Amino acid sequence: MDYVPAMLAQKYLALNLKSAAMVTFNYQVLDTVRAWEKVVFGYTLTSANYQAIGGSIAVYEEFWATNPAINYLPNFLLTLFPDATEGQEKTIIYNFYTPEFGTIPYADIYVFDGTIWNHIETISDMAEADYILAEDDYLSMGFTSPRFPSVSSAERYLPIWLKQKYPYDFVGTKYIIQYAFGSTTSTNSAAEYEFNGEEWIKNIGYEIEQRTEQYVYAATGWIFDPTIRFIMERDDYGIIATNDPIPHIRFADQGYYYGASAYYRNFDMRLLSFHLRVYTWEDKIYDPEVDDPELFNIFNNDGADAATQELIRRIVQEGLIVLLENKFPDAQPQVNGVDAHFVVGFETYNDNLSRSYLEAEYRCIEAASGGNPPVFEFVDGPRERQ
Repeated sequence: MDYVPAMLAQKYLALNLKSAAMVTFNYQVLDTVRAWEKVVFGYTLTSANYQAIGGSIAVYEEFWATNPAINYLPNFLLTLFPDATEGQEKTIIYNFYTPEFGTIPYADIYVFDGTIWNHIETISDMAEADYILAEDDYLSMGFTSPRFPSVSSAERYLPIWLKQKYPYDFVGTKYIIQYAFGSTTSTNSAAEYEFNGEEWIKNIGYEIEQRTEQYVYAATGWIFDPTIRFIMERDDYGIIATNDPIPHIRFADQGYYYGASAYYRNFDMRLLSFHLRVYTWEDKIYDPEVDDPELFNIFNNDGADAATQELIRRIVQEGLIVLLENKFPDAQPQVNGVDAHFVVGFETYNDNLSRSYLEAEYRCIEAASGGNPPVFEFVDGPRERQ
């Protein structure tokens, strides 16, 4: 995206203003929830530890705001690590109760000064590994030490181990696995794996998706064209139908004024078979002379072509603007200094039972404010869909 204009400038040296280029490229989408990066490595308090601390902590096996871990751990660590040396650091992971999320993992970091354990930091935004590899797990994979020799070996063996340990898990199941690696000493690490139905795949924190964007040549060079193009789907026709000033007396997803039909995904342009036809349903009657006198009079005074043009006007100058107001409530007049245009593709079902595939273009001229939707201006159309 940021590099495309420079690439286009090198590839196309002599172009006229408003020249356009559609560019397709691979885009890296970052995963904002990289839970494995929040795994804290340390000593996790056991049930026996909570019992040793005693009191209400032993009863609930957790700490809470009015009974924080810092009130207990400095003294308890003297017993837990009697051979600690000055300067030694320990990370203690424990259960902490919060009204919002219930019991979640917290971690405290302490440093021993030779006499007491001093609290350094409390980590509340952390993740807990779903499984921590034990010595037997490494032995089952053929390693003589309780660690992998390297991260690459962990990535090679863990998918196989997961398949054996969890043979019946469902597609989409995820596990954060904590493991140790190193040739002589152990370093802790964590990785998240997801089952795709056949294999356990390591999550890498991003995906590659293919994007296509348009760039235009302006006085300042190539710039991103924020034009949004889309072809109307069922829900889009439904938006127009439910906002139709002359709703259908039977079908909620269809209207007479615009002719939008969500069911058929088009605009019904038929005059005598739909718009100008008297229709009765139960005790309700649609009478075009009464309910749509404007179109009725145009047809009778000026003919079918004029009535068809009125339907087109309603669609492109009113109906599609209603759609844009509802579909893009956060639209802005400009994106990075470029006017924001919207090209809407739609289908009509015509009087001769043929179909037309058209489009109309709009631009946003005012953002939403004071409870009012953004303002869209008709630019061009209808024209054959590109």
